[in-house]
Amino acid sequence: PGPAPAGGELCARGTAAIRGTTGCAGTAFRVVVRGRQIDKVVYALDGKVVRTLTRPNRGVLFVLPVNPRALPIGVHRVVARTTFNRSSGTRARTLRVTFSRCARRATAPAFTG
Repeated sequence: PGPAPAGGELCARGTAAIRGTTGCAGTAFRVVVRGRQIDKVVYALDGKVVRTLTRPNRGVLFVLPVNPRALPIGVHRVVARTTFNRSSGTRARTLRVTFSRCARRATAPAFTG
């Protein structure tokens, strides 16, 4: 962009990044979207919308708690559809995190004598 108009400033472009646990997950974790000029974040877990956030719910972060114990064993995907303020001129972005709920580890049987 060129220089700012007199008496004003240019609106910053929107940015967004996602962070979350990947690989085998056995305990609860958070999926976090952070960025600038974010208007709305729609979270979907395995294709089903689970939460829509129109403002940050933890400081400046858009956070979705995920409990793998409530999900079946296998691979799961969290998709965050992020839309930005109209004035930023940034198109919506789709951010993804993939994790798996692992089977319980086999334990040796107790010694019975």
